Amino acid sequence: MNLRPTISVIIPAWREGKKLLRLAEIFKDVEGVEVIAALAEGDMETVLPGVDDIVIVRSPAKGRARQMIEGVRASSGEFLLFLHADTLVDPNSLENVRSALLTQGVAGGAYRIQIDSEALRYKAWSAIINLRSRWFKLPYGDQAIFIKRELYDAIDGFEDVPIMEDIRLVSAMKMVGWLVILDDVAVTSARKWEKDGFLYGTLRNWLMLMAHKMGVSPEKLVSWYYKD
Repeated sequence: MNLRPTISVIIPAWREGKKLLRLAEIFKDVEGVEVIAALAEGDMETVLPGVDDIVIVRSPAKGRARQMIEGVRASSGEFLLFLHADTLVDPNSLENVRSALLTQGVAGGAYRIQIDSEALRYKAWSAIINLRSRWFKLPYGDQAIFIKRELYDAIDGFEDVPIMEDIRLVSAMKMVGWLVILDDVAVTSARKWEKDGFLYGTLRNWLMLMAHKMGVSPEKLVSWYYKD
């Protein structure tokens, strides 16, 4: 393996042109980084004019897991980092990703989360998520999960499921190695909590996670998630 393995930053997106352009600018000229925009057929709003620094790949159908699977297929890096389009990481932190993945016995990891809001409830919720991640090594997808490519292939990567693809991947990673939670933060938008209401969205996510742990299928869970 090279001393500076390439990191493929894979960004699943749906109608997120402006956010992808912002990420393209952030990672521009960063050595050893490949950016993959994993879009879906039918997304006519994500246009990236004049951007030569991003590899664009399209999944036949919308779905975060499906799009990330296609993104991996189009990538060439030894290390993979999955970054939501509404989440930002400091490009300098990628050196810490490399260091973690080059450590013997480490399967992968994630960042600490910082919800992009000054509201006290979001600061408190970020702290709770970070404690849970430290204790149980169970980060969410918006914490910029990263993994060695050879391990991703060995565990068959993301399952093509409509929801909980991040939890299922992390669970598989934990079966074969250690997970590292970096001190670096992934700053993610508060929009999903604001859209549904903080209390409702938080409670729903907890119940969904509990139901998943009890064996409820992703297909059933997604029907509950989008019931309204």
